[in-house]
Amino acid sequence: MVGRWDGSLSLFEVPPGPKARPRRVEALAMPGGKGVQMLVAQGAARFVSAAHADALMVWRVGSDGRLAGERAPPPGALGVAVSGILVMAGGRERLVTGHENGYLAV
Repeated sequence: MVGRWDGSLSLFEVPPGPKARPRRVEALAMPGGKGVQMLVAQGAARFVSAAHADALMVWRVGSDGRLAGERAPPPGALGVAVSGILVMAGGRERLVTGHENGYLAV
């Protein structure tokens, strides 16, 4: 997946084989039209993105291969998420995000 400053996202697939080349399977625009600040993959069919301070977007690849996104609860006055990582804590997967205002959210 690729996130761009113009607010667009592209999802790529890499076919098997030593000479295979990635091919774009989906392209879409981020809600609000702002540049992508953060992308974190959560397995092969889900990822989280951030483009503005009022929400994170959780994207899923549906059974038809298309992307569908839904807004996650607003992170409050933390600022835009500019970095993120998945960690295991207490036997559960957690998303940890770093925000432009210096905050860390779990």
